Amino acid sequence: AGAGGEPHAPEDYDLIEQHVRGITDFENEVIFHDYAPRIFHSLRRRFGVEDEEYVQELSGARRERFSEGKSGAFLYFSSSGRFIVKTTSKSEARDLVKLLPDYHRHFLSHPDSLLLRYVGLHAITLYGFKMHFVVMESVFATGLQVHERYDLKGSWVGRRAHKLVDKRRGVRRVHNSEWPQFTSKKLDSGFREVRKDLDLQRPLILHPTDAYRLASQMKVDAHFLASHRIMDYSLLLGIHNQHFRVKARDEEERGEARTAADALAAITGGGGRR
Repeated sequence: AGAGGEPHAPEDYDLIEQHVRGITDFENEVIFHDYAPRIFHSLRRRFGVEDEEYVQELSGARRERFSEGKSGAFLYFSSSGRFIVKTTSKSEARDLVKLLPDYHRHFLSHPDSLLLRYVGLHAITLYGFKMHFVVMESVFATGLQVHERYDLKGSWVGRRAHKLVDKRRGVRRVHNSEWPQFTSKKLDSGFREVRKDLDLQRPLILHPTDAYRLASQMKVDAHFLASHRIMDYSLLLGIHNQHFRVKARDEEERGEARTAADALAAITGGGGRR
């Protein structure tokens, strides 16, 4: 192993599986499987996730919902929303295990990588059925409110978000462009839709240094994905809107005049010369 117990040598990447047997409240046997624990422990350390915090977060997993993708997987959010638990197929779990050594080395070389941060791969066997699930950090877990969310692929084909609209005839999918005909109300600030490329109607202006670092990291990450023949990926973008009050020039001049008058009054004792 490398410094600090980090996996480096080939033997350190032994993709072992650990499992623990237990009994549920209904006296049914349950087996918890933990895949590649050494590598994921190292990744969690790099991502600033303590083992105690990880266990506590997953113990209170909540807010189940269906995936918006084509997989039909289940998504669960941890108690604070920092982690996402996603059910996955056996083949997808196997592919992730194969990718792990290179994935770990990539983060060792590029700690600011924008790749999705995987922090655990597990499975539970219950009633003779084995369910695999992967745990990842939520991109939008931040102290700031995320007002807009975008899933960007750099394509215009079919890249417009849909919404589910409840009409008397039932629920159907509609494009963003159709939305005004269904409601005249503005969208609630907490509306959690994920928009796409054609929904982003304005440029994003970044400081040149930040723009260069972002583009460089994206290029490195895209090369990593291409080297592993992974092509179905996108950039998740979150936008926090801030509002600033800009004073008009005449308002500033009036404010300066009031400040000067107050200063003169203080000097003269609030009246004329004594």
